Amino acid sequence: MMSKNLLRHIKQERIKKGLNTAQLSETMGYTNINKGMRRIIDLEREG
Repeated sequence: MMSKNLLRHIKQERIKKGLNTAQLSETMGYTNINKGMRRIIDLEREG
């Protein structure tokens, strides 16, 4: 499990850049945007 501080930082940076999870997923190169979104949301919630 990742550090809570790291997870918080990842989410804060996404928000600071004005990206929603779909946009970040696309930026990360996911072709299946929903799959990327689920992974980002799971990461931000649970690590």
